[in-house]
Amino acid sequence: GDAGVLMVAMKQRYIRKFLHCVLFPSRVAKYFAKALHVCLTEVYVVLQLTYELSRQMAVLPGKKWIVMFLRLLVYSALLMPGFVQVAVFYFFSPRVKRSIVYGPNPRNRLDLYVPPGRRALGESLGENLPVTIFVTGGAWIIGYKAWGCLFGKVLSKEGVLVVSLDYRNFPQGRIKEMLEDVDRGIGWVVNNIHKYGGDPTNICLVGQSAGAHLSSL
Repeated sequence: GDAGVLMVAMKQRYIRKFLHCVLFPSRVAKYFAKALHVCLTEVYVVLQLTYELSRQMAVLPGKKWIVMFLRLLVYSALLMPGFVQVAVFYFFSPRVKRSIVYGPNPRNRLDLYVPPGRRALGESLGENLPVTIFVTGGAWIIGYKAWGCLFGKVLSKEGVLVVSLDYRNFPQGRIKEMLEDVDRGIGWVVNNIHKYGGDPTNICLVGQSAGAHLSSL
């Protein structure tokens, strides 16, 4: 509700003030404070999603959730080399513009993946690249825009401008709020993607799992 939105806004504001005024008092260092704030925000969201997943698993009867959790850990460990490569690309590649704001609500952020060899992000590229909007899945409770990193990395190499949308998950929002966020994100892309060299008349919408459900409505 409105109280939850206010609490999130105040939390982010106080984090910025703490980083700017206590850890980084110099104006020259504000750039690093902003980068650290973005990183902490990303980590905070992922921790929230991890907690929500563990809470949902704990509802399972008996010790079944423990077995499922251990299986998940083994599965994650086997995939870890691939996860590390994708994470390095996501956080350090100049081809990724993270957390662009598209609306006023919490989680109204998107990631932008540009093809190799393009100019700086945020500038008009003077081109009309095809655009793909990717709405990530996550059972409506653990979805996150970074889950589209591998998709964005691979497809952008083929000359496509890829947008990965984030949106409010349950319990932060229900289907109505999720649809509102996805609709607003798509509208932002249509109205602003030309600034990044994208063609607003050549947009493909892709959804995965819960993201496919929301995209189809």
